[in-house]
Amino acid sequence: MINVFEPQSDLLKLFVDSIYVLKKDKGTLDLTAYPSVNTPVGLLRNAKVSTENQTVFIENATVQNYVAMVCGKFQGSMHVRYTQVVDEIAINFKPLGFVSFTQFKPQNDLLYYFDNWNEMLPALFESVFATADSQQQLEYIEHFLLTQYRPVNEESVLLKAIQLLSDTSKDYKIEEIANLVGVHYKQLYRAFTELIGCSPAHYRKLTKFRTSVVSKIQKGDNARLTDICYEQDYTDQPYFSRQFKELTGEKPTRFFKDITSFGNDKLIFKID
Repeated sequence: MINVFEPQSDLLKLFVDSIYVLKKDKGTLDLTAYPSVNTPVGLLRNAKVSTENQTVFIENATVQNYVAMVCGKFQGSMHVRYTQVVDEIAINFKPLGFVSFTQFKPQNDLLYYFDNWNEMLPALFESVFATADSQQQLEYIEHFLLTQYRPVNEESVLLKAIQLLSDTSKDYKIEEIANLVGVHYKQLYRAFTELIGCSPAHYRKLTKFRTSVVSKIQKGDNARLTDICYEQDYTDQPYFSRQFKELTGEKPTRFFKDITSFGNDKLIFKID
């Protein structure tokens, strides 16, 4: 069972794209995830996590534990296999959210861990999984997150730059964006790589990809890929296809046959 939430707090709306609660009590669940500008954090109870190439295996641990795992920026697809009983609270942080709520800088690994929240996770899980009321679950999670918020020094500059880069109808040069937000290009590049986990140029590439995906899903089978390509300001359809192949490992036609979205298209997976 997956409950997907959108944040209600005005502050969290700036930094969190979506939250979901997963209670898996039988069978095997296989998901394939794709690159994003966001940073997903999975909080797991009684779980053993291992990786092999681009696959993450999550199974039941033999001893009680709590795991806070982070999905880094990756190319291609990442496969996640859940087996046995798993309880998970996942926070899909917007670009600046992860560092602002964990005080932990992004890393380049496919999957990595942080321990800043370890002492607080038992109480959070007890509260969230003690109720079947989804609104109450969201309130517990939001209360927890709001106590963790610590703004970074470059917050206002980065939020403005993110807004400009996310506008796929305009094609600002990175130097222009730096000028518009009042910093030197090198300072903007450093802040993005250190606090968001990728360069401004790669951020734009990921934004165009995800915006294209959501546009196609929302318009349905009648939407032509050619129209999506030009709507998102790709040079031409061959370039559009190359970008998809680079980021997903699949051509667009194949990719769109298999994906599933949840929570107003906030979460996009392939379910095997």
